[in-house]
Amino acid sequence: MSTFDVKSPDGRTFRVTAPDGTPKEEVMARVQAQAQASPPQGRSLPKPPPAAAKKPRTLLQTAGDFIGDVADNILPNWGDEISAAAVVSGANPANPMTWPKAAYNVARRAVQGEDIAGRFRGAQKDFKDSQAQYDREHPNLAWGSTIGGTVAGLALPGGAAVKGARLGTRAVFDRYESAGDSQLA
Repeated sequence: MSTFDVKSPDGRTFRVTAPDGTPKEEVMARVQAQAQASPPQGRSLPKPPPAAAKKPRTLLQTAGDFIGDVADNILPNWGDEISAAAVVSGANPANPMTWPKAAYNVARRAVQGEDIAGRFRGAQKDFKDSQAQYDREHPNLAWGSTIGGTVAGLALPGGAAVKGARLGTRAVFDRYESAGDSQLA
């Protein structure tokens, strides 16, 4: 066995023991491994660059986020699915006239081997990330769009299920009251 002392450019010395006849390249590879495992005293390994902060939203993006948040609350929490469907299909899912084109686009992409489900999940994540940034940057506006969307969802025909539940409750109470029992156990 041979012992090699190798001095690095920063002045540190590394001692490597290797069998006789070991190629110089292998000895240097062992020296590099030691150098990476033990940073110089008083220094640390280079830090990775900080994650790029997202740019603040533009006025147009904020307006789009507001509309997206209202729509997400009119159709309770379907905004990310609708947005993802638009991305995957390349068509507007709210317009029935574009549905044949959407079906064609999805089928074509599937035949070409695209990961449709992965693309859908990615688009959902993008929508949710965008909404989270909107919520952080404009908390009061976000509350306004959430409340506005919820109220609109209850007032529009889409809120008929809630209205139907109320009518169903009234029908049950009316039935019991007509039978002479106005209290439900």
